[in-house]
Amino acid sequence: MPTDNYKTKGESAEFQSTTISAKFVSRTKGGNWKAQVDEDDAGVGEGVVSGWFASVYE
Repeated sequence: MPTDNYKTKGESAEFQSTTISAKFVSRTKGGNWKAQVDEDDAGVGEGVVSGWFASVYE
């Protein structure tokens, strides 16, 4: 979850960045750390693109 820091008192605005912490792990199946698809690539079935966020891609 991103954390927000605010500093509202003072004469001028002081901008601060959002901090995000995450942990990435490789998949146990195949050891791949990411999967990507382009809907315009040859051989990509419609179900792959429409169900991309519904389950883990195999």
